[in-house]
Amino acid sequence: MKKTAAVLLIVSALLLSACSKESKFGVEQFAQRMNSLFDAGYSTSEFMLGEDADSGKYLMCEKDSGTVILMIDSDSELTGVSLLITDESKAQAALREFLEMCCVLTDNDETSQSTVLSNCGITADSIKFTDGNSLTTVGKYKYTVIRNSASVTLFCERV
Repeated sequence: MKKTAAVLLIVSALLLSACSKESKFGVEQFAQRMNSLFDAGYSTSEFMLGEDADSGKYLMCEKDSGTVILMIDSDSELTGVSLLITDESKAQAALREFLEMCCVLTDNDETSQSTVLSNCGITADSIKFTDGNSLTTVGKYKYTVIRNSASVTLFCERV
């Protein structure tokens, strides 16, 4: 009887863990989730690997709305997403894409994520090509906006 109970407990634990989404994932899973949830047309082959001055690694690709940047850790798992906007006429589409990217990273639905972005001051009205910065932490994510006359960069990173 004890053996049967132990086997059932182990099988249950394995099945329950298989049903949850992993909290950390790579670019392939990011692209798959963006495509399945939002029909975004992402391909892992579009992303180029880069390294910043502090040896931090990132992946980037050009999309219609701007430059998508995925920050990755040493295990190639996503730690953050970013969108660089250089065309003011595409700001609305870029904000939509950033919302979708944040949904995938944070595992929030669109309504919840839209509320979070609004509460952080990341709205269509705030995407102005003027100097200014803002940083807000919500739960385990940090939202940053960096603005200047040439571009607006939106960040969502795990803290």
